[in-house]
Amino acid sequence: MAKRKSNANASTELSDDSGASSGNESDDSTPSLINVDFDFFAPSPDVDLIALKRLLRQLLYSDADLFDLHPVAELVLDSSKADGVGSCIKVDGEESDPYSIIAVLNLNLHKDSPTLKPLLQYFIKKSKSNSDLHSILSSIPSGSITSGPQVGLVVSERLLNMPVQTQAPMYRMLGEEMQQAVSQGKPYKFTHLLLLSKLYVAPSISSNPKGSKKKKKNGKSAASRDADDMDVDELAGLSQAGLLPFHPEDSFILRHALASVTYPFDNAANRKQDDPLEFGLDQRGGMMLFEASKLESMVKTMEECCI
Repeated sequence: MAKRKSNANASTELSDDSGASSGNESDDSTPSLINVDFDFFAPSPDVDLIALKRLLRQLLYSDADLFDLHPVAELVLDSSKADGVGSCIKVDGEESDPYSIIAVLNLNLHKDSPTLKPLLQYFIKKSKSNSDLHSILSSIPSGSITSGPQVGLVVSERLLNMPVQTQAPMYRMLGEEMQQAVSQGKPYKFTHLLLLSKLYVAPSISSNPKGSKKKKKNGKSAASRDADDMDVDELAGLSQAGLLPFHPEDSFILRHALASVTYPFDNAANRKQDDPLEFGLDQRGGMMLFEASKLESMVKTMEECCI
């Protein structure tokens, strides 16, 4: 059953210059926009399992092979259905694949489960370069679900060409659903929330001397162009210069982060920096930890910037 429909249709550009008509062409001859209705649904274990596994592989990139993601996806969907926490976006009805999904798992509750324990150990290892983040994550294995930091893993991923405007409503609903779950005695009273991110190393201009900056931007996905167009201050806090998030909303989340870290993927192929013969983007992983009490203000920032 649909949760709610987006208040406004999303418009997707077909061409950068389609709005400019030639002298003999009618403005109505070639439409430049397509209106799409995005419907919000509760994630379904029966329908969304395969799509969620694909999105998890996209998020974890080459390191996805280090984990058995099938039970992870099952745990995410089963928990979401049982507790009523989480949303996904579809355009062709409830039985279609989700284009975007968000849910949350209690790391303290599942710290010893064979499903989530390998991921938790991975997060702890990758957080070593940030003492604050590492300290909180390292406390989970020996902690309890009643004392110490209570960390929720926000599982949030979407297709790269999904409009960023769809993300603020998803995070807002997540916060409301967690509050409702807490009022029902369910384990969603977190002190902190952990989000995974994926970034890429911005190609240097010198590696493409024949292409202008504008041409390089036009060749990227809409999400990458949005990230390039952001003010430099919005990307402050990334641990390495020259890194850009695949999802523009990650830079707004970063503003409210208590701690963050970026890291190379373990299974990434060796690359020669600035080698024009290298194919594809140099991708990195990232984690952002923020206080759960800051979720509402984070959503407001996203709404102000993205809607």
